[in-house]
Amino acid sequence: MKQKNIYLWNKSIFSGIVLPTLWFSSKAYFEENSTTADEWSWHDPFLHTHSIDHILNLCEKNPPHFFGFSLYIWNHIEADNIAQEIKRRYPDCLIVYGGPQIDIKYSSSFFVDHPWVDLVVPSDVYGEPILHYILDNFNTLKHQDIPEVYFHRSGIKFKSQHDFVKRQFVWPKDMFINNQEYLKFDTTNSLAIYETTRGCPYRCTYCDWGGGTFTKVTKKPLSTVFSEIEELCKNKLENIFVADANFGIFKEDVEIAQHLVNMKEKYGYPNNVFVENAKNNLSRVIEIQRILMAGKLVFMYKIAVQNTNAEIKENIERIDIPFDDYLKETLKLKEEFNAPVMVESILGLPGDSYIRTLESIDLYYRSTIDMFRSSIWNLLPEAPAYDPAYRKKFKIQTKWFEIYSHPFRNKSFNKEDNMAFSISNSDTMYVENVISTYSYSKHEWCDMLAVSMIASSINTIGLHFLIKFLDQQYQIKPSKFYHVLYKEIICKSIFSSQILNEKLGMLPDSLISLVDDPTVRRLEFDIGEDFPFLLAPHVYFTFAVMLYPEDFFKTVADYFADVLHDKKIRELGKFLSNIMIDLTYDPLVGRRFKTEYNWYSHLFKDAPLTNGKYEYIISDKLLKFVKITDFEYSDYPAAIDLAYKTKQFFYHRAANVARQKYAHHIIEEG
Repeated sequence: MKQKNIYLWNKSIFSGIVLPTLWFSSKAYFEENSTTADEWSWHDPFLHTHSIDHILNLCEKNPPHFFGFSLYIWNHIEADNIAQEIKRRYPDCLIVYGGPQIDIKYSSSFFVDHPWVDLVVPSDVYGEPILHYILDNFNTLKHQDIPEVYFHRSGIKFKSQHDFVKRQFVWPKDMFINNQEYLKFDTTNSLAIYETTRGCPYRCTYCDWGGGTFTKVTKKPLSTVFSEIEELCKNKLENIFVADANFGIFKEDVEIAQHLVNMKEKYGYPNNVFVENAKNNLSRVIEIQRILMAGKLVFMYKIAVQNTNAEIKENIERIDIPFDDYLKETLKLKEEFNAPVMVESILGLPGDSYIRTLESIDLYYRSTIDMFRSSIWNLLPEAPAYDPAYRKKFKIQTKWFEIYSHPFRNKSFNKEDNMAFSISNSDTMYVENVISTYSYSKHEWCDMLAVSMIASSINTIGLHFLIKFLDQQYQIKPSKFYHVLYKEIICKSIFSSQILNEKLGMLPDSLISLVDDPTVRRLEFDIGEDFPFLLAPHVYFTFAVMLYPEDFFKTVADYFADVLHDKKIRELGKFLSNIMIDLTYDPLVGRRFKTEYNWYSHLFKDAPLTNGKYEYIISDKLLKFVKITDFEYSDYPAAIDLAYKTKQFFYHRAANVARQKYAHHIIEEG
């Protein structure tokens, strides 16, 4: 009997090789439970790594009978393009969509808009048993009999009346054991997205998590987890993302964390582990992080708070460990392991405003964390906030536009630079974004985003030193500083350099165009015509400062020096511009400069500020390149062509958004 052909496509946001865990799990479940397993041929699990032409060539050799796509915000456009062409060439192929980025729950026109799709599996439904049912009954398949799915007749949407009971789900046993040959690949820069549970007991309105929100959590047997993790480590998977909504919600999660450490000691892998922390058990979350940090699997700590304001948390039905308690325990980890702390939040949730955005900046700054980052609120089709009733209640206004998963991308479509990680347009995320609610207008949203992206650079370009001085000497809050920087300096274009006025002055205008002009569909910035990359907002601001540090720090320092009648601030601006590693810095030569105050010992070592004659030596010699993990000599100081020099400078100094942009090696003599 000639076998039927099945293809599964699930492209990740990660720039390296992603292990297709969905493929392994689906195949293992089917073969363990099916009566027709020998009738099906499962094709290339790494389908997502290939171009559409390559995929079509594979299908030409083995025409598809079933083609499944898992859709997310970063891949749904590409999935549509591939699926349409598959259906055109193979009209009898069953096209099935799954994943969270499918607007079907509240849409009556989905199948009219997507006529190439035959079935949709909702994101809170487990895909393995649904796929098993479809494949086992393929020859006599009746769509209305498939549990949980959406289907259509002449474009009219229907929902199956047959339910799937999650508590009856039995996880496949050791999904990697019978597919060992597919684990034999170059695992350099590899990632395994691995789940030990499904579901989430909370109902945060902005969220859609695989397995469903506000649902009972289904646990994978611990023995299976241990076995599968060992297979991943044995096969040298470098990075493991534990894709549980609340890792640490169960006591067994502590054992899983220790098992990961044990596997690293046994096999040397993984190099890194990423988890999403539980929201309800602080002591267990901290215990897990301590295990992973001690085992050198986690090197920074992330607190995902979304927002600390009580009104906002009520609006989004968010349940959290109290921020002060969370921070207190986290800072102990920071001191114990010298690990930086980053706070993640979501910009523009209902109840947010420009004033509250500034208040959050003060909270995070005074909490002595290392980084804080606000993400734009993407309205996900399967999230509770997508409900028209929720939108109406909170007066939610949205716009579809592209954002990018990478800090930069090439201006030329489908072009990559072999000197860096993938920077093609494949990482485009075209998504519905919230730009207004009852508590803020769309133009206020522009200000909120602008001040957030500026503030996110606080520790990387040295602005925190100026803020620290103004706070200690004049009780000027960080929020006041950023408000003045944005509203009085950037928006009014008062920089001493016209070119810097042009580079930063475009920021507010560009954001207003984004929300007002329906033809503007991308949130990105162009630093210059000869520069080959388009930049994400926070990278754009940082890079502009790095290109013109003297003009930037002089203008900002002069402004506050004049307002406060304190000439020391001008000297501080001079110090900060000189410690910046900019285009003029040559690591083989270094840099010398003088000031009238001991700024280095005062800012870095908390010594009393003293007037005098001080000379500084900047001696950084090795600069980090974006693609590699080791430091090396830079080639940009010797470059003659300015465009090439600027590109190499960006690679070495600016492409990594978290990397410190000012000098590491500063000598003070006085």
